[in-house]
Amino acid sequence: PGLTASHIQPLLRFQALQRLVSQSIENWDIETIPDNFQALRTLVDAAPAFELFLAPDIERIPRLILNELN
Repeated sequence: PGLTASHIQPLLRFQALQRLVSQSIENWDIETIPDNFQALRTLVDAAPAFELFLAPDIERIPRLILNELN
């Protein structure tokens, strides 16, 4: 709320893993925890992570992402 321009901020791998785990753990069975955690760890190691701060200018988002990846 209140943002006039969207922007993205890189996340450290540890931060990305924390957020992914916290968003998904409630659906895990005790037996699947190691496999789920390893899958998220593999994802975090393979791709950069960002936090998106969304404003009404959503047409700007692809350009923001491209600028971060180049």
